[in-house]
Amino acid sequence: ARCPQFEFRGKPATASASDPWHEQQAFLLELLAVVAQKLQVPLDLDRDSLKARGIAPREIVRMTVKDASREALLAAILKPLSLEWELSAKKLRVFAPPSDAEQ
Repeated sequence: ARCPQFEFRGKPATASASDPWHEQQAFLLELLAVVAQKLQVPLDLDRDSLKARGIAPREIVRMTVKDASREALLAAILKPLSLEWELSAKKLRVFAPPSDAEQ
């Protein structure tokens, strides 16, 4: 399934704003909130699991995505931070999986 169209209001991470493929950057929490809103589900951000991994909700995320499925969009946002997600009809849950040391 394609992610509904949404206007990404992040700041260009590169100097050339005329390049439609330029990399964007935004805070993790703000970006996920926009995605959840467009998917019409509340965001459930597991702040405790992120904190255990040293990841702040205001972590800056840099990405380049165009016309992506929701899976590809969420992977582009979360994979560089080693975060995982689950989407149901009730919520978008984002969390840090237990590390090998925690298992």
